[in-house]
Amino acid sequence: MKVPSIILAVIVTFSANAEDQKSPTIEASAIYRATVAAAKSIVVFEGLPHQMWDRDLLAVEIQRKDTQKIWEFPFYTPSIAATNADDLRQLLSSSNSIVVYGGPKGCGGYHPDYCISWQAEEITYYALVCFGCHEIVFYDGKKPLIYDLDEEAYERYKKLLAIYEAKRPKRKE
Repeated sequence: MKVPSIILAVIVTFSANAEDQKSPTIEASAIYRATVAAAKSIVVFEGLPHQMWDRDLLAVEIQRKDTQKIWEFPFYTPSIAATNADDLRQLLSSSNSIVVYGGPKGCGGYHPDYCISWQAEEITYYALVCFGCHEIVFYDGKKPLIYDLDEEAYERYKKLLAIYEAKRPKRKE
């Protein structure tokens, strides 16, 4: 009779985790969009190499002293003051730039290429942008909210953030 108890425990655990993993609504991102719209300054962090596709490069780069973790991912430091802050602010504050998360992609795993950060009062907010998955994660140090990027927003992020590519070594083909 222990087997049914174990099965029940597994089902309950997976159900609880599935509930926690529900895709957030667009409205759930309102605080991020409102605070970035009013932010006095915005900074950008460049992400380290991809954990699956650039494993060897990541192993070397992660040893550098000029890195820090944001959420679960390493970024180069120091951050760079955004020279195109108005464009980034406009894109980040638009509810049209994100869509409800459609689930994991077959791209080798979420990996933020860049992290855009701003402050409002005592809270530091982050938007971690993954070009491989076409996803963005909003994070306030507590709970991440993951969204898919609208295709037009994805293209704009690629253009706007390209100027911050500075430290990440190129993949050897």
